[in-house]
Amino acid sequence: MPAARAASRDDPHLSGDAYLNEDCSLLVCDPIPGVDDDMEHLLLFTDFMTFLAPVAPAASHRAGSRVFNRIGCNDCHTRTLTTGANANPALDRVTFHPFSDFLLHDIGQLGDGVAQGDAGPTEMRTAPLWGLRFTSSLLHDGRIRLKRNHRAALLRFLGAL
Repeated sequence: MPAARAASRDDPHLSGDAYLNEDCSLLVCDPIPGVDDDMEHLLLFTDFMTFLAPVAPAASHRAGSRVFNRIGCNDCHTRTLTTGANANPALDRVTFHPFSDFLLHDIGQLGDGVAQGDAGPTEMRTAPLWGLRFTSSLLHDGRIRLKRNHRAALLRFLGAL
């Protein structure tokens, strides 16, 4: 539920005693009188996010995949993970391909300078690369120098995620 809470934290339609603060404690006041939520919508949103299927890769680009491995992208952007035991069969020991380890890494100057939760100003959680082809907002901004043919192959591979 923390991810759903964080995603809806600034939603003007959620307020009242059921709305949670950053530290998951309940608010003691009603910042927007008359606009209340009894947590049902937040719980439904949490379920939606929990069971949302990941984006499937569009194609395989072996040359780019090899570059991805050779330059160390797969050190943090782990291709395949398997969930642990879960009472819900849909989440029980499921293999998926997020291209992430979901861990915090100290990335030095690439850090965003924001300390949040357990993350310091030079640390960031490894973002999953699934669905990368649908976004233009990326952390890596070309600071890694690749040979032209490696760069093209890597970009084709990443574009398929």
